[in-house]
Amino acid sequence: MSYSCSSGMMDLIHAVQRSTHSTAASARAMNKNLIRTQTVDFMRFCLDPSAIHSRDKSPSEITSAFDTFGIAIGNAYDVEQRDRLLRECTLAIEMTRKEQGWRLNSKVPSLNEYWEYRLAGSAVRIVLATTE
Repeated sequence: MSYSCSSGMMDLIHAVQRSTHSTAASARAMNKNLIRTQTVDFMRFCLDPSAIHSRDKSPSEITSAFDTFGIAIGNAYDVEQRDRLLRECTLAIEMTRKEQGWRLNSKVPSLNEYWEYRLAGSAVRIVLATTE
């Protein structure tokens, strides 16, 4: 199970990264913030095992990438493990928002900002939360 969970999480991370690496206009940036919010909401929904039978597929490619992964985790992990995973995923998604803001504003982050982003925005913490 850990291989498919890690693989599914990497698909989700790559989809979010692809959506945030553009230097689009601020209207597109607002849409991406909406996608981030919808992704976190859908992840929270998928990790709730009581919602599995009432789940509809998400219309977004990004959020639907989490569905299979979320069902497996929701069924296998306890509440504390699911909460830890959700916190780490939410933090990684927040870091993509910060990075996009820097790019759109042509800002070079400070060394501290860069390290915060690199440490929290990588998949390492998510994979650790998945396997612990």
